[in-house]
Amino acid sequence: MAFLVTPKFIKNVFQLRKQIKDTLVIKIRITNDTIMCYDHEGEPVSLILSEDLTTIPLEQVRMSLYLDDLKRTDISTRNKMHQNRLDQVSLLQYYYLLGEWLEAQFWSSAAKKIIQINFSTSAYRYTWKAALRVYQLYHARGTHNLLTVQNITANALLRLSEENFKTLVEEARLIRAAEVDYILEFAQE
Repeated sequence: MAFLVTPKFIKNVFQLRKQIKDTLVIKIRITNDTIMCYDHEGEPVSLILSEDLTTIPLEQVRMSLYLDDLKRTDISTRNKMHQNRLDQVSLLQYYYLLGEWLEAQFWSSAAKKIIQINFSTSAYRYTWKAALRVYQLYHARGTHNLLTVQNITANALLRLSEENFKTLVEEARLIRAAEVDYILEFAQE
């Protein structure tokens, strides 16, 4: 009997390896009906699920990844990313810069017209909203965080509900405020 290893399967295995990298788990054994994790001594590691994973909406699961991105400060992780991820980071940077320009234009109808002239109707709407959301998020968080992004993409921000996007922006503000407080505390010592 053979098992066909597809690119999607390999991608899932690599994602799983990434998730357990800094945990106690050294080895995982997966069968049709069980998942067992083991530590470096070969002892089983208990899996604790915070909620029933089958009932959590996918957007909520993604939100935790996006929040992790906002908390990330280690720029060295960017060097480990695939070219596709670097392209996504570049896109975020371009949308941020476009949003910055649009902000300087007060998101005016004249600025809107320039975007409309340069893009098709569907691309215009996407570009406008992407620039708005990327700018709002990283203006709140700080552009330095763009260098550490691993999960947030322009598409991901566009797919978020208004409520979850507002939550993300508020969390970005809180994280930035905590960083500023830390710097000010450190400077006073």
